[in-house]
Amino acid sequence: MDAQKLKHRRQERRAHRVRRKITGTAERPRLSVFRSSKHIYAQLIDDLNGVTVAAASTAAKTGAKYGGNVKAAAAVGQKLAEAAKAMGITQAAFDRGHYRYHGRVKALADAARKGGLQF
Repeated sequence: MDAQKLKHRRQERRAHRVRRKITGTAERPRLSVFRSSKHIYAQLIDDLNGVTVAAASTAAKTGAKYGGNVKAAAAVGQKLAEAAKAMGITQAAFDRGHYRYHGRVKALADAARKGGLQF
């Protein structure tokens, strides 16, 4: 097995280890984070109904040209918290996927907490 496939398999195992313990409901959706080299994406997901409740990203047309830094991740967390508050959602289950809780992922989570989401 080549190195790229092995890396992807390890990432999937880490993500499943995290998601095994987390389920999103309508009252407490799962806050899922996806990070690429240029952007960061976050969405609130109701797993029971299979619906994305709210989403925010740096790739959306917000005027930000580059979203691969901590400052942009914090802006996405704040934007997602505002969208959740508008829908009456105050709690979420944080799903970091296979990413470490560090850097951009941590900045997004901290900004979402500061915006009013509890997890």
